[in-house]
Amino acid sequence: MDEPRSASLRDIFNVIFKNKFFILGLCITAMLFSFFYCILASPVYESKTKILVQIGREKLSSIDSLPKDSYNIIFQERTQDINNEIELLKSSSLTKNIFPSLKTMLNVNEEYSTQTSLFKRTRIKVKEVIGKANKYVTNLIVKTGLRSQLSEDQELQLQFNKAKQIEFIEDTDVIEIRFRWDDPSFAADALNLYTEAYLQYHAEIHKTDASLNFYQEQIDTYKQHLENIEKELLEYEIDNSISDINGQRKTLIAEISDIENTLRKLQIEQREINLKVEQINCMDKAPGEWVETPNIGELGKSLTDLSKLDHTYFNLKAERDALSQVYLASIKVEILDTQIELTKHQKAKSLLNILNTENKVRSDQEIYLSKKLDEKQLKLNKLNIQEMKIEQLNRDRDVFKDNYLLYSKKGEELRISKKLDKNKIFSVKIIEPALPLLRPKSPKKLLILGITAFLSLFIGFGYSVIHEYFDQTFEDANDFDQHLNIPLLLTIPKSRYLKW
Repeated sequence: MDEPRSASLRDIFNVIFKNKFFILGLCITAMLFSFFYCILASPVYESKTKILVQIGREKLSSIDSLPKDSYNIIFQERTQDINNEIELLKSSSLTKNIFPSLKTMLNVNEEYSTQTSLFKRTRIKVKEVIGKANKYVTNLIVKTGLRSQLSEDQELQLQFNKAKQIEFIEDTDVIEIRFRWDDPSFAADALNLYTEAYLQYHAEIHKTDASLNFYQEQIDTYKQHLENIEKELLEYEIDNSISDINGQRKTLIAEISDIENTLRKLQIEQREINLKVEQINCMDKAPGEWVETPNIGELGKSLTDLSKLDHTYFNLKAERDALSQVYLASIKVEILDTQIELTKHQKAKSLLNILNTENKVRSDQEIYLSKKLDEKQLKLNKLNIQEMKIEQLNRDRDVFKDNYLLYSKKGEELRISKKLDKNKIFSVKIIEPALPLLRPKSPKKLLILGITAFLSLFIGFGYSVIHEYFDQTFEDANDFDQHLNIPLLLTIPKSRYLKW
């Protein structure tokens, strides 16, 4: 068998022509239903009003005290202010407050509507029938436990809340409120009543009932505390001779550092002196070795002159060396050795006396500097304690000052707020009141009829194509040859005389 050929434009028109009655019937039926819906459906009228949100009173009282560079701090909170007002508008308590008035207005409008034309009364009757059917279905759902039972007033409040729509217009400070109802006059009146109730609700929310006496008492109390703490701080600084505590600390730290460096230097010098004493003792005990004069400093030089002992030693040494070459052992050589040893011991003793004197001087200096270091440390500790005391007094002063400024600011805000309440100045204003519209928002009849016509034609054509695709009937000889691929022997024309 050959592959099936693709559908041509002729085939498409053939399908439409074969099913023309079905397509037209479906289209006409759908149009009739849409037409009756547009006639019987209650028109919905939408009223609009706009509210301008200005800078709140809580910011008006403090904006003058801020520097100009900080004004943007306030205006960055505009979105938050507008969202707060939107939440107030969405409040269910607001609808609850005006519900009796809305219900009265609605009943008046319904009594007036009974005096209108027959066409409108018919529409109302249809609406009542639909409402009864809806109520019956709702009762069934309530009995099954899928929904709780609501009273008529609660149902009406829910309808009012659904009819209300609130939207923030971007890049502005405006909130748009819309109210949809089947009566244009009621929609406009209800929206105006709602906005008036909102203004009163806004005033009640931001109303301040606090007394200025409380803030004045707190201001006086913290002012007295602030004066007392400043007086105490001044007296403490005068009694302890504190003018520049940071400068005094730096001076004490520098003096302590100098004393510590001097002490470390004295300790090093004492260790050097002790080492020299050990060396002199070793040289004094070593036979035949002369005691060399170490660096004994200016003090040792001023106490004695050791050059004479060195001169005597070297003279005796030279004389002894000369005699020892002539006489290997004699009494005179022994006497010279004895004199040399005595001279050596005398020099060692003199050096030890000088070094001990220097060590004693440095020990006295170390004791003096240690006492001085302790005094400086005590002064530094006392200064740190005084600094902690001053810092505590400064912190207390800052706390009292902040509280004083806070209560002063709140008192000024309260005064301005009461002035605004007295003059009925609010941070929100109604730009334009709601007016009844002449044309309903919905239903959009032309749009509904157009969409109905398009969808019915589309569905009818789609059904015809699907039906034709699954239809196995041979319409002509070409279909027979195309699908069965066998020779056609005979065709019988359709005649009204033939019965099949």
